[in-house]
Amino acid sequence: MRLLLAALPLLAATPLAAQDLTLSEADLLPRIIDSLCLDLVDTSTGCEQVVLLSNPDAPDTADLIILTDRRTDPGGRPLLIRRSAFFNGAMWGMSPSLEATDDGALFINSEQIGIGRSPWMQTITLVWDAPGFVMTAFDYATYDRALGGSFDCAVDFRAGTAIAAIMDSESTPLEDFAATIPTTPPAIAEISAFEALPGFCETAIQRYYEITN
Repeated sequence: MRLLLAALPLLAATPLAAQDLTLSEADLLPRIIDSLCLDLVDTSTGCEQVVLLSNPDAPDTADLIILTDRRTDPGGRPLLIRRSAFFNGAMWGMSPSLEATDDGALFINSEQIGIGRSPWMQTITLVWDAPGFVMTAFDYATYDRALGGSFDCAVDFRAGTAIAAIMDSESTPLEDFAATIPTTPPAIAEISAFEALPGFCETAIQRYYEITN
């Protein structure tokens, strides 16, 4: 029994030592917000690794990085690097996230629902269209915590359609908007955490502010 009790401190200390991170791990791992491995490019080449990382130089933003499968040759080759692409706040309800779709697309969700009168939620859809990724859809929604009412906007760049709706506190439509837009998807370089909404949505949301304020 004495030998067993004497050994307990050593046993307890072992896992702690085993959990030490290397300097590179300690620098990178705490920055990971979300990660997925999914087939975006070619199902025969393994899954592409998609990572959202907090940006140390712009704390309220997140970087989007997409790499080839680690088992390919060369493994881990960058397919897309977009710095400060999405909002990443310091509080709950302010972190971006990744979501795989059934048809091989990638949803990047971002939001600010933690504080304030006008929480918002945004989803960008990315697909592979050789030789790179393109944004095929943009969805945005916000609502008024104080007075009720909401705004939704959805743009489908492949179909060339855009719709928006303003609703009152009872979810009754007040105004609807629809337009035909060019079917050329925006460049990935246009994705930015603090970029204005697509032109159609920006015009519609200004009308929403006029009605609700």
